[in-house]
Formats: sequence, structure tokens, C-alpha cells
Amino acid sequence: MTDSYLLLTPLLVLGVLALIRVIGCNWAFGLNDDFALGLPPPGDVTAVPGDQRVDVNWIYPPDDAESFTVVFGTVMGGPYPNQVTVPSGSSSQHTAPVTGLVNGTTHFFVVTGETGDSDRVINDSAEVSATPGVTSFVVTTALGAARNDFTGLLGMAIAVGPADIVVTQLGRIVGPGNVQSHVVSIVDAATVSTMAAVTIQMPAGPVGEYAFAVLPQPVTLFALRQYFIVSREAGGGDVWHDLPTNVVTTTNVASITSGVSNEDAVPGFLLSGGPGQLYVPVNFRY
Repeated sequence: MTDSYLLLTPLLVLGVLALIRVIGCNWAFGLNDDFALGLPPPGDVTAVPGDQRVDVNWIYPPDDAESFTVVFGTVMGGPYPNQVTVPSGSSSQHTAPVTGLVNGTTHFFVVTGETGDSDRVINDSAEVSATPGVTSFVVTTALGAARNDFTGLLGMAIAVGPADIVVTQLGRIVGPGNVQSHVVSIVDAATVSTMAAVTIQMPAGPVGEYAFAVLPQPVTLFALRQYFIVSREAGGGDVWHDLPTNVVTTTNVASITSGVSNEDAVPGFLLSGGPGQLYVPVNFRY
């Protein structure tokens, strides 16, 4: 007599083979969420700090995602209790501005993506970190002769480096006896149009330091473009410093190409001096 388990063995083998076949097909053709196809993570992720903000940048094919979410927190490796979501857009280069951060606190960021298809999952990016805060572009200067016999705009022409700059504050140096207000502006050199301006009420001191005012909204200076940072001066008003005012130290986000002026009596911007030279001086923070 044949044992019953010998009769059942072929049936068990067939059943196992059928189960393997179903699971294999589902895995291969994305028919089961447990076997979703993992897509590459966002690449070249960077975190650029600014004043109470960090701009997170990455690269990903635009047609492979509907949106991206940057999750972030203050603990390395997570948890990431906060998030910012941006649409995919039409370019492979993506940016998410993360604002409202505490200056001086390091934050950690991971980029996730959504395809709109639960069976096509974009893997999370590697973690990156940045510490938001403000940095002054002009650090130290050697001052030229003091003057106050000009009415119009005075400042510096700058050439932005290979990365955009998000400017949050504009500044003017404090001269001897300065007590008046000055409008400091950012001008697009290509279009000669004013992009943003603040009014700085000058304190009486300390002389030789910069007084800053916060822009109503941050302004982006685009990579490899030229801009003018200028202060409005009045004849007989607060003292400013003439060329050659030589910059001893700046950060490397941009370079000063020359001083720039625009006298009210003779409209039009005039470039004067050379690299590292500027009037007043003026400054900005980012």
C-alpha cells in the first residue's frame, strides 16, 4: 500500500511552484506593493545656508517625479519632524527653500520624491546638513579720504561667483558724525533697474563698522551676473570714503570689480577704480 504522504508530495511541489510563479510575476511586473520598483535617489544634494534659511538643491530627471519633499530636523540621522514640498518642474535641477530656521543651529536634510505611482518608489537621498546664519560679504577695508560733496548713488560693482547668492541685508559703513538715513539699493547692472532697497538710519558710532537693515524679502543674485550695491548720498550730509577705498577681505561668493557712481546732476552709472575698490563703503549679508 502506498503511503499517503507520497501521494501528496507531487501536489505540494506543484503548489509551491505555482506560488513562486505568482510572486515572481508580481515582483517582475509591479503587481504587488510589497515588491515596488525602487528608483534611484535624488543626486548631488547640497544645503546652502543663509539668514534663517537653507536652500536645498538636488538633481533628478523631471519626468520621473511629480514632486519632492525635503524632510528635516536638528538630529543627525533623524527623526525629521518638519518638511517642505515642491513640484518637480521642467528642469533636472531642483531647489527647495527651507525658511524660518534658527540661526546658529545645525539642521539635517533628506530629499524624498513622489512619482504618483505606488509601485514606483523613489529612494531617499543621503542626509546633508547646514547651519543657517548671516555672513557679511565685505569683511575688512582700508578707507580712503572722507568726503561729503556728492549727491547721488555711490557703491560697488560686483560679479557673482558660480553659485547664486540670497541677500537678506544691506549695509553702509558708519562714518564720523553719521546720523542721517541712507537708502541702500541693489541694482541689476544689465538692466540698470533697482531690485530692492532698504533705509538705514545711521548710528553715531562705532565709526568704521557697518550698519545693516533687513530687506523686506530676500533677493537672489544670480550666478555669473553683475550687480551694483549703492548708497544714496547728499552733498553736505554724512561723510563717506572716496577711492581708492581698498577691500582687504571679502568672502568668495562674489568679487568687487570696481567702484560705481551715479551723480544726480549727470545721470548714468560710471565705473571707477579697479578690482577690490569701492565707494562709501557699502556691504551686504547673505
